[in-house]
Amino acid sequence: MRKTRLSERSETALLRAARSDPEAFCEFYDRNARALLGWLVAQTHDLPAAMDIAAETFAVALRSLTSFRGERPASGRAWLYGIALRLLIRYREGLRHERSARERIGLREEPYFDEAGIVHERLVVEQLRPELQRALAELPEYQRDALKLRIVGELDYGQVAAQLDCTPVAARLRVSRALRTLRTILEGAGR
Repeated sequence: MRKTRLSERSETALLRAARSDPEAFCEFYDRNARALLGWLVAQTHDLPAAMDIAAETFAVALRSLTSFRGERPASGRAWLYGIALRLLIRYREGLRHERSARERIGLREEPYFDEAGIVHERLVVEQLRPELQRALAELPEYQRDALKLRIVGELDYGQVAAQLDCTPVAARLRVSRALRTLRTILEGAGR
């Protein structure tokens, strides 16, 4: 029944509800992630870069929920794409600066190797804030596993359920509770 109520809400209503209900943000993400990623791939012609920008867009949106002021039903999606556009502009500026710097010193652009993704993942893991690591450690194992499969593994709830040998509803609840607990812990730490 709760899923039905969330699925009937506009993006704007979901973002307002997400201030106190992580499931509402999950619904907002589910509705918009694929289209946003598709748009970013079309803009960058670079899937890994588009995935990074999409992830950062949702992270910024989650951190900025209290600043969302949209009134119309489609304001939520427009706000999300506004965040993505700012991040896309920053990405393109970074590429221009890199290219200009390489040209000034005479460096050729080297192609990326398959290992680049592995190196990037290791760097990201090493740079995780200690507060987040502590907060994750405080989660019950079943919630932490569900959260990692859903967020890091980017699996849908059916796939998470199959991995954890539970129902999709139980998987969604585990992720929702994990997000709620993380938010409480991190807000308590002053984040």
